[in-house]
Amino acid sequence: MLPFAKEDISKHIKTGQPINLPRIRVNAPNGPISSVFFILAHELAHRIDLERGLSRFPQSKFSKISWRLHKKYIMSAHLPPSWTVPCFYRCDGDKLSMSDIHQVYGNLLQGGFVSLYASRHPSEDFAETLTYYVMTLQKDLEFELQVGPTKVIDLNSLQKNRLVRQKFDYMRDLLSGRLN
Repeated sequence: MLPFAKEDISKHIKTGQPINLPRIRVNAPNGPISSVFFILAHELAHRIDLERGLSRFPQSKFSKISWRLHKKYIMSAHLPPSWTVPCFYRCDGDKLSMSDIHQVYGNLLQGGFVSLYASRHPSEDFAETLTYYVMTLQKDLEFELQVGPTKVIDLNSLQKNRLVRQKFDYMRDLLSGRLN
C-alpha cells in the first residue's frame, strides 16, 4: 500500500524540486476517509480471502484473471533487475527509479493490477482489488494515484481496463452473494 499525500506537486514541477511518486490523493467531501479506511478495507479483504480461499492460484476464478500471465506483465514493468517480486518496506539493492514509475504502472495496469502492491502475490491482488472496488462504490469519493508529473490514474481510468473491470465484476458478485 502507498502513503497518502495531500501536497500539491505543481510547485515541484515549476522549481525542479524532487517529487516523491507515486502518491495518492483522496477526497471525500461527504465523509471522512483516510489511510485508515484503506488499510482496514485491505485487511478485511485478506480475512474474506483466507476464509474462502478466493485468491488461490491457479484454481481460483479470481486469480486466473491476471495471474495466468502475471510474469509477462511484471517482467515488462521495468522493475529493477534484483527484484524477483515487487519490493516494499525493506528493500535491499536496487530501487524503483522515479522516472520509471509511469511505465511500471502502465504495464502493470495492462495486466489488470490496480497497484504495484497488487502485483506482489494473488492474495495482495485480491485485497487491493477489493479495496479499490469498494472505493468505486463511494459516489463522492475522488481518488487519484499520481505516477508522473502530469500522469494520474483515477478510479474511472482503472474501470476502463478490461481485466480490472473483470476483477471489479467478480468483487461485485462476491459482495452481492452471487458467488457460491
